[in-house]
Amino acid sequence: MKITSVIFLVVGIVISITGYILCSIAEGIAKDAGEYDQLFEYSYDDEGNIVNEFGFSKDAMVEIDEDGNEIKKSAVRKTSLIFKDTDILVLGGAERSRVVFQNMMEGRYTYHISNNALYMTNQPAITDILQSEGLRFDGLRKFLNMSKYNGEPKVILYISDADDLKQYDFELTNCTLQMVNIVGSYDMRLTATDSTISMTNCTTASTMRLDLTNCNTTLETVDYTELLIQGSGGELRYDDTAIAYLFRYDISSEGGSLNLNGIDQELPSYTANLSGEDFHSMSLHMTGTKLTILCSG
Repeated sequence: MKITSVIFLVVGIVISITGYILCSIAEGIAKDAGEYDQLFEYSYDDEGNIVNEFGFSKDAMVEIDEDGNEIKKSAVRKTSLIFKDTDILVLGGAERSRVVFQNMMEGRYTYHISNNALYMTNQPAITDILQSEGLRFDGLRKFLNMSKYNGEPKVILYISDADDLKQYDFELTNCTLQMVNIVGSYDMRLTATDSTISMTNCTTASTMRLDLTNCNTTLETVDYTELLIQGSGGELRYDDTAIAYLFRYDISSEGGSLNLNGIDQELPSYTANLSGEDFHSMSLHMTGTKLTILCSG
């Protein structure tokens, strides 16, 4: 190794060690002065989770700056979430629409607005990183304190009834997704692998498309015009008994099982055709999946 390379290597090591020592000293001083959170710009919820939050609406995205001022961004009509190993909670009926990243270090996820769509992911491509509004470098001190982010990573998406989003897209791997009280005229597309999916009291005047692989899925009081489900493995429990509509069912499961209203049905297919105009349709085609269906029709 050339002498100049050795010199630069030694200088780099000295600078790193000096930086670590200075950060440790600053941390001790901040703790003694009761200003530790201000030093690292952490925000905590009532349960002690580190959170980062920003708001948006159908009219304009709103971000809160360091002084608490609202900064309006672009309008949001669609959300796209691509995540792995993360809990995701989508709640309707909120006072205002906003996203909360919980126990997720900045730089470990990205988000940006493009063509009226809000994109969020912890599996970013290089284009996501370049466009992200959540990516910034806050100094060595943040990386030396990565251990502070020791809670379960979670994304909470709050949706106000005033913000009638038109599309929800999900691509999930080894995640937990809960959707509760999401009402509107939206399309939903969900692709999930090795995940747990729960939808409760969700209503749309449009189409829901679910592609599930080895997922445990529960759909309860989910109202739609058309529901299309395909995939393999896992379990699916569907309950529409609280909905007054009549439904047309087209169900098949090769190598799986189907229990309809407490009665085991012969497979691979089961079809219920209803006459009249006041019905919605469900198409469910799975392989090796345990299906439990409770229906009002």
